[in-house]
Amino acid sequence: MSCTNPDMEKLINLYQFGFLSEDQKMKVEAHLLECEECLKELYRISPTLELLNNKPEYFLDTLKSRKTFTARMSSTIKKLFRPIHKMTIQLVSWILLGWKRPIVKIVVPVMVTACVLLFIFFPTPKQYADLAIVEKSQYEPIRFMGPETLSAAEEIFKSALEFYERDDYKNAIPQFQAFLVYEPENPYAHFYLGVTLHLTNQLDSALKHLEIAEQFSNQMKDNVLLEKIYWHLGNAYLQKNNEDKALQTFNALAEMKGSFEENAQNQINRITNMKNKKSRD
Repeated sequence: MSCTNPDMEKLINLYQFGFLSEDQKMKVEAHLLECEECLKELYRISPTLELLNNKPEYFLDTLKSRKTFTARMSSTIKKLFRPIHKMTIQLVSWILLGWKRPIVKIVVPVMVTACVLLFIFFPTPKQYADLAIVEKSQYEPIRFMGPETLSAAEEIFKSALEFYERDDYKNAIPQFQAFLVYEPENPYAHFYLGVTLHLTNQLDSALKHLEIAEQFSNQMKDNVLLEKIYWHLGNAYLQKNNEDKALQTFNALAEMKGSFEENAQNQINRITNMKNKKSRD
């Protein structure tokens, strides 16, 4: 049976402390005989009240310690935030009091816009994958002879490159794969397929084909292609958070002294800075 008397809870608490008159005590006791919920509540709070009656110092010590802890925390928070609070007030005052000045009307919006843009476009990198630059390699058309002289394999490769040029990666991937059936050691096909897979977030497959392209390009001693391979390969290693292989690849690229030297050196510096920061932390 649930209690239907909303005032009874208050009377039961007063009953425990002995603050009721005889008539009120009889009323509460009669109610307890009928109401199971109130009887359970009485038994629930009885141990606490008994402890309060017998050992009031326990509650006083607890309250005192809580108050002391709260006071310490409050004081610490105030000390930490007082400089920030003061600077904020000064800044707001400067803005409000000087808003009519032309310089304030220009500077404040510019500062706010700059902060928002920095937060959106230049988030603080937290892992090596954040340093990776994923971009399409500049398309350089490969010269083919007239259509009447193209082999079946060349027709497939030309079609794959056209899809790649139009950013139609979904159709470019199977075309590159079909061409590699004919020429499995073609470094250009492996390179463009690796880049396409990288752009479509198929990282493991991209690494596989870029590494094969590096191998065959080294054999051909094609430095122009090899530079591009190193650039994409280094950034793919970064995405895998493999900073050691990324550093090794970017160092090799920088040593070639080609068109990617500056980009490679920038990545080397970023990786080194992050490694140093992680070691300090």
